[in-house]
Parts: sequence; structure tokens; C-alpha cells
Amino acid sequence: MLGRYYQSFDLKTRAIVEYKAVLGIQPKHTGAQDALCTLEGTRGPLQVLLKNWFS
Repeated sequence: MLGRYYQSFDLKTRAIVEYKAVLGIQPKHTGAQDALCTLEGTRGPLQVLLKNWFS
């Protein structure tokens, strides 16, 4: 939720930190994975979905 809050105010760096914190606690959290991918532009949602199936 805090990541979304920061993202809504266009505070990209803070939002990324929060999403990474969530993934540190719950690595398969798809909401945080998708949001982080969108902000960093590293992987699309399809790659995240496939990674979850095969990991």
C-alpha cells in the first residue's frame, strides 16, 4: 500500500524501495512484482507470470 501511495505522487524511487521490501518478505507477491516491473521497466507482466509458474 505504501508503494502505491508513493507511486500515486510520482515518487518513483520511494515506491521502488517499498515494493522491494514487500518482495523481501513475500517473494511471490504478484502485485509488488508487477508494480516493480512497471516502474523499473525491466520485465513485463507475462515474464512475471511465467517465472511464477516455473519457480
